[in-house]
Amino acid sequence: MTGWPLVFNGNTYTEAMFAGNGYADSLPKLLRDVASHAAQLYQSPSATSIPVAGSGDVTLTVALNKTFAKGQPIRIARSSDPTAIWMTGACVDYTASTGTLIVRRSAAAGSGTYADWTVSVDGGAGPQGPTGPTGATPPIATSTTATLTIQLGTTPSFTLAADLPLLPGAFLLLTASSDPAKWMFGQIASKTGTSLTLDVQAANGSGSPSGWTVQLIGPRGIQGPTGPAGGLALSQVQAAALSF
Repeated sequence: MTGWPLVFNGNTYTEAMFAGNGYADSLPKLLRDVASHAAQLYQSPSATSIPVAGSGDVTLTVALNKTFAKGQPIRIARSSDPTAIWMTGACVDYTASTGTLIVRRSAAAGSGTYADWTVSVDGGAGPQGPTGPTGATPPIATSTTATLTIQLGTTPSFTLAADLPLLPGAFLLLTASSDPAKWMFGQIASKTGTSLTLDVQAANGSGSPSGWTVQLIGPRGIQGPTGPAGGLALSQVQAAALSF
């Protein structure tokens, strides 16, 4: 083999190191150094002082004769804190003879201005993963043991057995546990945790039942059109005729 000695990753390899059974020890080391040497072609430190930003072009000075090429995805990470402070983008231009690298940034993490960067070829974005399963449906019904008087207007505050993920303005239907014919319908006027007040807009029945089923419900529909007036009964027509 010609080209001896070989130097990779700062280590020198001679032909004699591979003679006989020597390759069993030297070859794995050489392969590791070749891989490390190849990786170094795609990264470089940079002492250029630049601010962290997720957009716009930025110019850095990196090592000479690297393999950065136009369009390659580039990652610029702070050497002392690479997981918290970084920028990614695409290579706009690289001049191997001067080490001038221009990157068009598209994303970033952290803030501040630093001068200790590791610049490397980044992996491209992978395809979008599959849609995850639909989350659990939140509860839409619960109950309360409160004693409430059936009437229009705002109720006293009462406590739900289980919280409903609702905001003031949501519509609820309260049905008396002892008599489903008794109910109140309205909007949540206020809510703190499991305690709320209800602005009752419609109701049926009377009294002050203890214990209610509480359900999330849609808003009350608009009033339908008025029906046609009924005709006069025959007896009413006859009475009107006799009055003349």
